[in-house]
Amino acid sequence: MYDDQRIVLANAEGIRQRLECGVDSFIPWTVISRISVKSDWVEFWFMTGAYFMVPVDAFASKETVSLIGEFARRESLEAKI
Repeated sequence: MYDDQRIVLANAEGIRQRLECGVDSFIPWTVISRISVKSDWVEFWFMTGAYFMVPVDAFASKETVSLIGEFARRESLEAKI
């Protein structure tokens, strides 16, 4: 787990996570099997059964979290809001 500040950006291709320490990662939507939106975290589950958790306050805005929830519902990815 990184203690650095992080920013998570979502777009039509996937999720980009940028950490203060310089780590930059990209996860395409095609490898995400489930998204669970909770009060403090958003869980992104991979097809392999592994997942990663992102604090809600890491997203660029609350609207981004809402859009991810809407995307998950639309794509039948079992979102929980």
